[in-house]
Amino acid sequence: MAKPKTRADQPLLQIVEEATELLRRADMNTWVWWFAGTMPFVCGLLHYVSDMSRAASAWDRLPGASLTMGLLYWWMKVAQAVFSDRLLRQL
Repeated sequence: MAKPKTRADQPLLQIVEEATELLRRADMNTWVWWFAGTMPFVCGLLHYVSDMSRAASAWDRLPGASLTMGLLYWWMKVAQAVFSDRLLRQL
């Protein structure tokens, strides 16, 4: 009796091609969710690193800046979860 073919038995290149095709077919509203979460975090991270490495009063702003980065990270993960949910619905 032949075993049923599972995802683990597929060649890696075929899985990558299917994922690429899914991302290509995603509509603009789906991609907006990903950018709306990732771009504020990246900009905040660049500002945080620059501010904490160059400012003389970095210790004074560290708690607030760290909290802000934590909230930005949380928002990025929420937006990426919505993005993933929309991709799953499309699949």
